[in-house]
Amino acid sequence: MANKVDMFITQYRFYGDYARMADDLTNKIDLKSGATIFSTNVDLFIVSSIVGVIKGEKGKPQTSGKDSSIFPDAFRTHWTQLKNAFTFVLLNGNTNTYNKVERLNKAFRNPETEQNYIEFEEYMLGGLVDIHEHLFLKDGGMFLDYLAAITQYTSSFEKPSDSAEEEDIFADLDDE
Repeated sequence: MANKVDMFITQYRFYGDYARMADDLTNKIDLKSGATIFSTNVDLFIVSSIVGVIKGEKGKPQTSGKDSSIFPDAFRTHWTQLKNAFTFVLLNGNTNTYNKVERLNKAFRNPETEQNYIEFEEYMLGGLVDIHEHLFLKDGGMFLDYLAAITQYTSSFEKPSDSAEEEDIFADLDDE
C-alpha cells in the first residue's frame, strides 16, 4: 500500500466497488443531454470527503479489482479545495474519539500524518458510497430524474432549525 502522506501528490486509485461507483458518478448519465453528476474524479473525491464527515460515514479502502484514477495534475489544479476539505474532515471527524483541542491540533499543528490521511480517505470512501446510493439511478433515467434526486439529496443537508443544539468547536476550550 502506498504511503498515505503522498495522497494528494501522487496518483490515487479507487478500486473495486469504489471504482465502479466513481465511474457511475462521473460518466454521462443521460446521453441526450451529455450531463454527468460530477465532472471529474477529483471533484467527486473532494465532495465525498465532506459528505462522509457530515453523514458520519466511513469506508475501508479496497486494493484490488477494477480501478479508476485521479492523476497528480488533477490534485495540483484543485489544491486549495483539497486542503480545505482535508481541514474540514480533521476538524469535524471522529468527534467521539478526539476532543475539540485534539481536533484543532490535528487540523492546524500537525496535519500531515499518516493517520490523518487514513481518516480522510475513510470518510471520503464513506461519502462516495452515500452519494452513489442517493444519486445514481440504477435503472437509468433522464436528466430531470437525476436533477430531482440531487435536489432531494441536497435538501437533506439543510441546516437544522435554530432550536437544535449545534456543537461550537471553540466554545469552552478552556475546559479541555
